[in-house]
Amino acid sequence: MAETLESLKSLFRTLEVPIFSDGENNLLYRFAHRNQMLLIEIGLMEEGQYLRFMMPWFLALYSGGNREALMLKILERNRTLKLLKFGCDPADGEVTLAIEVFIGDTNLTSDQLYRFMYLFTNIAVRERDHLMTMQQTGVYPASENSDFEEAVRRILDSGSEESKEQDESQLDESQLKEVDSLTE
Repeated sequence: MAETLESLKSLFRTLEVPIFSDGENNLLYRFAHRNQMLLIEIGLMEEGQYLRFMMPWFLALYSGGNREALMLKILERNRTLKLLKFGCDPADGEVTLAIEVFIGDTNLTSDQLYRFMYLFTNIAVRERDHLMTMQQTGVYPASENSDFEEAVRRILDSGSEESKEQDESQLDESQLKEVDSLTE
């Protein structure tokens, strides 16, 4: 027997998770991150065979910064992360994030639903933090990115008195190339 929206509501009540319904076969869950409310739409697809968690406006690509580099990073993450699916609307800069889980004819348990919610929110928040850092600094902070540690060191060093005296216009060509290579 396939999962139903009513059985999902019952599982969320069991977990004491505050959810709302949008009246269009989706359940809505709100949570705060970095002083911003994020919304997760939870719905069933393919006659209850798939469970989908989607976060609209996961991230907004603003016109400043290097939008192309960020969009390329989103495409790369979309390819390397098997569970997550990113979507991007270049017209308004909306980036969405979703996971779809095949549940087949079985019914979910409250423990399984809790694990899906926990997994989705934690991975989403981590990715959002990384992508927001990339928007601000041009470097995607990941443990496998050796340039990140170097960029952080340089940023921290720039706060020292000697660095404050150096004018940005006096950077030589090699320093400009180094900064450019970090943002690619």
